[in-house]
Amino acid sequence: MARVSTVLVVAVFSMVVAGVRSAEACSCTPPPSVEEAFARASAVFEGRVVALAREPAVHRLVATLEVLRRFKGAEEKRVEVATIDEESMCGFPFRKGELLLLYADGEGSDLSASLCSRSGPSDQRGEDLATLERLAVAPPVGGEGPGEPAPATGPAPAEPSEPAPTDEAPLEVAPAPPAVAESGGCAGCVVGGRPRDGAAGWWWLLAMLVGARLRGSRRRRR
Repeated sequence: MARVSTVLVVAVFSMVVAGVRSAEACSCTPPPSVEEAFARASAVFEGRVVALAREPAVHRLVATLEVLRRFKGAEEKRVEVATIDEESMCGFPFRKGELLLLYADGEGSDLSASLCSRSGPSDQRGEDLATLERLAVAPPVGGEGPGEPAPATGPAPAEPSEPAPTDEAPLEVAPAPPAVAESGGCAGCVVGGRPRDGAAGWWWLLAMLVGARLRGSRRRRR
């Protein structure tokens, strides 16, 4: 009878311990879709764990990862990601040398990861990686912005060109000859209101003399 009682006590104790451990285990809700997780995360990348640093006093584990593929954030070649050092408290199980796809939260270089995210070994995240490749190269919705006209692609209007310089001297216009004054010499004389010019002038003078002589003869006859 005593032996049966001992067995019962051990069985009850085992059930109590199992219940406590079950209550302490991490309980996660279903993770979001790849698109939603990508939008929420501060950094999404694939990397290999190269170092681990434990801080037992604060239940903190810091993993240093070498970034191999970057989908969002994580601009440095190596980044540090912190987590709780207990899986029962939803801490991420980092292992040195493991290749991981991480959806990290935080700001700047202060990143953290959780067991309840979509983070996990790369060889188990093939669908995530394919979707992330598409999301990382997708252009922003709306392009350059609504209502903005597309830039003109036609040829630009030609600008007025200046005449090309030449080595030829500019043409010079000869000045007009000065007007000759009607003075000096017999050609410039006036007899009886008419100019004398060459032979015509002499004939005119001779006719005047003859006329004057005839008028004098007529006066004497009277």
